[in-house]
Amino acid sequence: MMTALGILIAVLLIFWAGTAVGYRQARFSDDWENSYAHQFGGPGSPFVAHGGQDDSFMSAHGAFGQVVGVRLPEIIVKGSSESEKTVMVNASTIIRRFRAAATTTDLATGETVIVIGEPDSQGTIQASLIRIVPAPPANMPAPTTNQPTN
Repeated sequence: MMTALGILIAVLLIFWAGTAVGYRQARFSDDWENSYAHQFGGPGSPFVAHGGQDDSFMSAHGAFGQVVGVRLPEIIVKGSSESEKTVMVNASTIIRRFRAAATTTDLATGETVIVIGEPDSQGTIQASLIRIVPAPPANMPAPTTNQPTN
């Protein structure tokens, strides 16, 4: 009886954890979309894909792409899907060029970066790590979403 109760509690905890993670990702995606749409003309704006409706969630905890704007403490990173993410840099953000230490002066327009951080309610990423890496080869195919194959 105690084993069955323990298993039931474990299953419920796993379900709760999955629900919490999904909710956080959905909330970030919604906050980002609302903030972006507000800045560029609201729903139906040509700057918001699909009129602001998209069936997928964007990654809330990071970004990969090219730096298209630097206004410290913010940088704007444009990803492969042409979406732009605002990344906040602070004193505790670790910045690296490959494995070597770097500083905010190394964050220049045109650099390719990998960002890891925490989302906030404004739809921005509070960066804990930014790694400056070489740009991917021009002939490299764009990443695809997980679509079923025929």
